[in-house]
Amino acid sequence: MLKLSDRVSTVDSVVSTGLEDGSVILLKLDGTDFYTLNVTASKIWALIKEGKGIKEIIKCLQDEYDADNDSLTRSVLCQIEEFVKEGLAVVTKNKSKK
Repeated sequence: MLKLSDRVSTVDSVVSTGLEDGSVILLKLDGTDFYTLNVTASKIWALIKEGKGIKEIIKCLQDEYDADNDSLTRSVLCQIEEFVKEGLAVVTKNKSKK
């Protein structure tokens, strides 16, 4: 289970490219799997690539979207968990923050 203090990083064997509509395509280089991310998931992906922690990702999206904090937090955690489950990202537990 993810914690807000966790950090996430993308997997080196996954490449991404942005499309004109703001969506992103991800491709696993070690297989034939590819993924199309909608605009919101693409923003989460970009923030992960920037090295932002989960708290920071949520804060960035709060500034952009008109959504209640609990709903936004659940959505971000769910999307990141999906990235991890699919082998697109890995979680690094941040032991210095709670």
